Amino acid sequence: SSVDDDCAANWPICPRDVMRQAGSDFFLDAVTGKSPLQKSSAPLAAMVKGAVDALQLLPSSPQELIQLIQFTRMVEQGYPRAGYHCLLHAADVTNHLASLLRMAGIGTALHSSAHRRTMLA
Repeated sequence: SSVDDDCAANWPICPRDVMRQAGSDFFLDAVTGKSPLQKSSAPLAAMVKGAVDALQLLPSSPQELIQLIQFTRMVEQGYPRAGYHCLLHAADVTNHLASLLRMAGIGTALHSSAHRRTMLA
């Protein structure tokens, strides 16, 4: 889509299988040496984009998504590449949160009248 093309201009491409799993696979490998995210210079941005897609948080305009990705790229600059609280750890935490929201039905309830039932449960 054009939004994906616009985003691609703002952050390096992440493997598509990782993007499809982001925000919906709690066990996505984001931190080991075998993780495909090791090769990405923007793993947090990839997880944010994946979470937006998985939770169906559709922006009102493509520019909003681009601004979110640009902001995430700025945040990434403050993270070290190694150590415990590193860029990959931030991507992992982001994926876990988005996956939990989706699995619990909280994230998807934002788009239906079921949100009250989900929140009360």
